[in-house]
Amino acid sequence: MERDAAQASVKGDVAFFERFDHPEYTGVNPMGKLSTRSEEIDELKSGTFKADSIAVDELKVRIYGGDTAIVTGRNTAKGTYRGKDVSGRYRFTDTFVKESGDWRCVASQGTAITEP
Repeated sequence: MERDAAQASVKGDVAFFERFDHPEYTGVNPMGKLSTRSEEIDELKSGTFKADSIAVDELKVRIYGGDTAIVTGRNTAKGTYRGKDVSGRYRFTDTFVKESGDWRCVASQGTAITEP
């Protein structure tokens, strides 16, 4: 799912995120900006966020109670946000809930990796 989300970002696949992100989704980007599902989808639609490539690795998934999952990982991205280059390496934590058999992301937080 995380790799699919990365590719959906590159493709600008809004429909993917309408399914992937829970309606009550909250995200915190590496600059500390808090956003809702609709705000992030709007940024993807408008080109405010444009990913040229995203590679995901170091994934670790922990499931709690059968319907909550915490995913940590790292991505290496090339792209722009509000016209500024945001290419780099990032660590992330995503929280998922399982509803009606589907996993949906309810929260995401990304942090830039500043070490060499």
